[in-house]
Amino acid sequence: MPGDGLTPAQMADLVICVNDNYPPDKSFEYLFATDQQVFEVVNRLFPDAKRELEGGEYITRFVSYRETGTAQFVRPGQTRAPTLVNVMKKLTIGWCHTAADYGVLREQLLAAKGDSTKLIDHIKGQRMTTQVDLAAMIERAFWEAPSSTDDRIPYNAAYYIVPITGAQVTAGTGAGAFQGQNPTGFSTVAGIDGSDSTYSRWRNWNSVAAASDGSYTNDDEDRLGRMFRHLNFEAPATAEDLSKPAFQNRRMYLNETSLQNMERAAKNQNANVGWDLAYAQGRTTFKGMPLKWIPSLDTYRACWGYYPIIMLNFAYLYPVVRREVFFNQSTYPATAEKPDLTVTWVDVDYNIICTNRQQVGGVHSYVAAA
Repeated sequence: MPGDGLTPAQMADLVICVNDNYPPDKSFEYLFATDQQVFEVVNRLFPDAKRELEGGEYITRFVSYRETGTAQFVRPGQTRAPTLVNVMKKLTIGWCHTAADYGVLREQLLAAKGDSTKLIDHIKGQRMTTQVDLAAMIERAFWEAPSSTDDRIPYNAAYYIVPITGAQVTAGTGAGAFQGQNPTGFSTVAGIDGSDSTYSRWRNWNSVAAASDGSYTNDDEDRLGRMFRHLNFEAPATAEDLSKPAFQNRRMYLNETSLQNMERAAKNQNANVGWDLAYAQGRTTFKGMPLKWIPSLDTYRACWGYYPIIMLNFAYLYPVVRREVFFNQSTYPATAEKPDLTVTWVDVDYNIICTNRQQVGGVHSYVAAA
């Protein structure tokens, strides 16, 4: 056969063959064990044991928004009056589609002719870089402002955890309460209206920071302590407890300014401020929980307020992934426009669902009174 002996179909077959015979490790954590990125959220949301797979046009779940009120003490033989009480509400969210691609040139395939190891390593490297790119985008999107007009954007922490409003600060509830209703621009959260008193339990905890500059004061410590208790967070009895699932699910995230101020308070431990803080072996903790800096929180966003400190319980927040579309690969032969390029698309269809807004987390941040 004249030419270089590689037709568009053969080029695609080579890429498919490598991907089929040398797939990524099935463990999700292995995919992102990389020094290039730190996947704090992705590796907590998407491990094999946590992902829920399903199909369908929408993601749906039912949550209970209150007790039935039918519990009672009774005497033997007492006549009872049964009731039918509907305390379930349906959550409905759409799918979000993410995609990234990598290409392999005919020249690269020919350069590896007679050296299968070189070809395999090249394609695996391209694939890994693309998967990391997708994971990094998912990680960033978790902290961004949710959009009520762009259905491409998945639901995230800022969708389910809403900061205090200026009106609530003026009303005097800045010390903290379950008062985070619907995020700005939304009339519901996953189909449930948090502003409706019927669904008052579909609200997250929030409080206001004492100062507008990220300072750490007695008031801040008290309000963080209240949030800690109301979210049913617990201090680990020993350092080893932090590796247990319950403590792995409960996390504290914050911006760098607040972290530095809390670190300083911990180092200068005294009777005036900082008793809930501890500093040991280069790490600061609040009530035994490590403080984790998230660079995205350094940038002001109205969806978080100024200098946010966030408590998050991943036990109530998890991804639903469309069946067969989790880092799924589709390889396409070269075209007339690009006859020497074989392209592979990597796709993930998912969205994030919350099953309990009162326990999923809270945010402490500065918002001016209004």
